[in-house]
Amino acid sequence: MSWERVDGKGPRWVGDNLPNLPKELQYAQDLPSKVTDTHVFFFGYDRPEPECCLQQWFPSPFSADGKQFHTTEQFMMYHKALLMGDTEVAEKIAGTDTPAKAKQLGREVGYFQQQIWNDNCDRVVEEGNHAKFKQNEELRAVLLGTGQRALVETSPNDRLWGIGFNSEEAEGNEEKWGQNKLGKALERVRERLLKDVS
Repeated sequence: MSWERVDGKGPRWVGDNLPNLPKELQYAQDLPSKVTDTHVFFFGYDRPEPECCLQQWFPSPFSADGKQFHTTEQFMMYHKALLMGDTEVAEKIAGTDTPAKAKQLGREVGYFQQQIWNDNCDRVVEEGNHAKFKQNEELRAVLLGTGQRALVETSPNDRLWGIGFNSEEAEGNEEKWGQNKLGKALERVRERLLKDVS
């Protein structure tokens, strides 16, 4: 896998050549995770806080469907391609070693039908995260350690998987939050894992 810890921080993908992020996105990514009595606000995968493992890009090897995945982002893009019947792109995604490459290939899926993806994306993300956290004891402990707190992805430019606000702006703007699909999928995974241990 091509990631390493850099300067005592969290994991960072090597060789991704990520483009310069927009200023507001870089600012949000540099903010630490925020845990309150009722919420866990998280964004960014390469910080030292344990909650960073909730992110789709966090390096967390797991296996599912007879394949080995480096991240849940890769799993998500692989299944997106399969749902559209694009096995060629699916296999390319399965062979990638960074989430940026998987995401880029996910944009190249042929015969893409938005409604099919809308009908299946929540299930796909939940299943990928269930496999990730079930197979990684350390990460599972972090997820279960969130208790019953709401899990909130604070991506300022994503109102579908996140809330459209960074962690500094999230509180007090709840009525304006986006859908937070990732946070809700993680909450469902947490409930499933709790049932597994009870």
